[in-house]
Amino acid sequence: MNDLLQRIEEARSSMHQLALQYGFNAPLVLDLSQRLDELLNTYHESVKKLRHV
Repeated sequence: MNDLLQRIEEARSSMHQLALQYGFNAPLVLDLSQRLDELLNTYHESVKKLRHV
């Protein structure tokens, strides 16, 4: 789980830096945003599974 949290933070930080540099609507930023969404969904599913164990 710590690895996943680290990947989420890295994606978030990268997305923020790229958004400041290229703008929030830049294709690269939007792609990274989608990747971050996937990571967050994975995290939420993991947490949900742990609560039901």
